[in-house]
Amino acid sequence: MLDFAVQAVHVSNQHLLVTAYPCRTSSVIGGYMIFYSLGSALGATATTTAFSLAGWTGSSALGGAFALCALLVWAVSGRTA
Repeated sequence: MLDFAVQAVHVSNQHLLVTAYPCRTSSVIGGYMIFYSLGSALGATATTTAFSLAGWTGSSALGGAFALCALLVWAVSGRTA
């Protein structure tokens, strides 16, 4: 189910990008995937470090902090889903 959800998010995001930039589809999707990969690498590295320093409590706190940052960015941007 988790893999299905991740794939659905990718398809939805790519559809939004292609709709917004129809003349630049390959470069926009390529940029999206680059930043997705960098974010995944940063998240994996940060979580591994947090887990090695503070166990499940540390990695859970880090996940909560990432979620809070995402909520703050959404709130400040003024955009709605």
